[in-house]
Amino acid sequence: LYKVDTGIDHRLVRACFKFNVKLERSKLDKKTNIATKQQLYAREVEYERQIAGRLQPEETLKQMNVNQINEDIKSTIRTATKKVCSKIRKQKESKLSDDTIDMMQRWTIEKGTEELILIYIFFGHVIHVYWRLKNR
Repeated sequence: LYKVDTGIDHRLVRACFKFNVKLERSKLDKKTNIATKQQLYAREVEYERQIAGRLQPEETLKQMNVNQINEDIKSTIRTATKKVCSKIRKQKESKLSDDTIDMMQRWTIEKGTEELILIYIFFGHVIHVYWRLKNR
């Protein structure tokens, strides 16, 4: 998006945002990040596979002392639990409207032309002068 200098600290930006108020409010209320019981049972095999893949082979464990084995098992369980038992995140919807996304794409395509950049600079200058005269 292009910026327009209005002569004050703020910039005029043409954009539309889409917010689902009910969803955003429920996100504020809901603080849990724990998976449900059904989701945990569905991922039981994946959890076992993660632990089996992260543990050291038996020959390596024989060479380690008890404290090293304990730390290895604890770190394996922590990482497997983080990966498998964390809540499934849904794909987030974009908060930008389709018109704004189209405008951004057009701007990136047209951005390379010098004439367009000069027009935007001139347009920003005209708005700056207008605001300055209006606020006198």
